[in-house]
Amino acid sequence: GSSSGAPQTAADMIARDILQTLLTKHKIQVKAINDPFNGLRISPHVFTNEADIDKLVAALKTELK
Repeated sequence: GSSSGAPQTAADMIARDILQTLLTKHKIQVKAINDPFNGLRISPHVFTNEADIDKLVAALKTELK
């Protein structure tokens, strides 16, 4: 929840749900961002390869359909 005690928006809940699903079901770690917008932060690193990106895209397509 929010440290300010403010109610969470539907967009916050969706981002958190997607984050949790990506982590538990697909073993993909992302970060939920809610300030200044609601969404996911996806931060590839130098060790991220094309297959890793393909796995993320496939997981997002599966979970967001």
